[in-house]
Amino acid sequence: MSSFNIENYLDSLPDDVYHIDISSKDLTYLPSLDRFTNLKLLNCENNRLTFLPDLPQNLEVLNCDHNQLNSLPDLPDTLETCSCDSNNLITLPPLPKNLEKLFCSLNQLINLPPLPDTLKVLIFLSNQLNILPPLPNSIEILFCNINQLINLPPLPNQLVQFYCSFNQLTTLPPLPNTLEILCCDSNQLTILPALPNTLKKLYCNDNKLTSLPPIPDKLQVLNCDKNKIPYEDLKSYRSFHKFRFTYYKTKFGSKLERYFIKNIRNKGINKEFKEIIYSPNYDFYKRFLNPDILKMFSK
Repeated sequence: MSSFNIENYLDSLPDDVYHIDISSKDLTYLPSLDRFTNLKLLNCENNRLTFLPDLPQNLEVLNCDHNQLNSLPDLPDTLETCSCDSNNLITLPPLPKNLEKLFCSLNQLINLPPLPDTLKVLIFLSNQLNILPPLPNSIEILFCNINQLINLPPLPNQLVQFYCSFNQLTTLPPLPNTLEILCCDSNQLTILPALPNTLKKLYCNDNKLTSLPPIPDKLQVLNCDKNKIPYEDLKSYRSFHKFRFTYYKTKFGSKLERYFIKNIRNKGINKEFKEIIYSPNYDFYKRFLNPDILKMFSK
């Protein structure tokens, strides 16, 4: 089979092409994209690129996941979605003022640039951050799992899903009254803030908690395994029949989840969890793994 010739392919495209997909072509470089002035979407994921050319000034979506990039070029002001997971990035360029979604997991980031007020989704698992910039109130979904965070800035007042597992947090800031999912397991928390009435799922296992705040009526899932909560208190939580209490189910699950978190750092998100999802034992595993973690990693 002949190898893919990127220059011939780009030469075959009209100047006004809207979408270029050159994913999984084993590319080591990209030629200039300057003539594609109407380009809105560029997908170059799963190659061996170490750099990108200047990006078209009308680009709205960039997907460069799973490459070997050490840096990104300047991002156009029109960009709305930037996905650069699984590269070798240490820093990011200034973010466009219209950016709505940023995915930068599995890199070596030590900080984030200032975040635009338009940002709605921010996901940066498995980096090396120990501090975050101010978070704009527009953010609705925030994943900062598997970093080195020791504290957090005030949370956005529109936040719906918040995942901060596997950090070094000792406290959490006040939780917004829009929050539906809180996953703060595997930290060093000794106390939780007041839980909003909107909360549906709470994963606070593997911390140093000695008690829980009042449980919201809408809560459906609670996992508080591996803390220091007295057994008598646990019995009272267990008496709630409104939600699925997972304390006694997840001792095996905690070990399993830790195993896959460790492998994610080394081998990438999709590969490890696809092995589980397509495993003959998936029905067994999924009883123990945090279901929201599974959804996140099996995109």
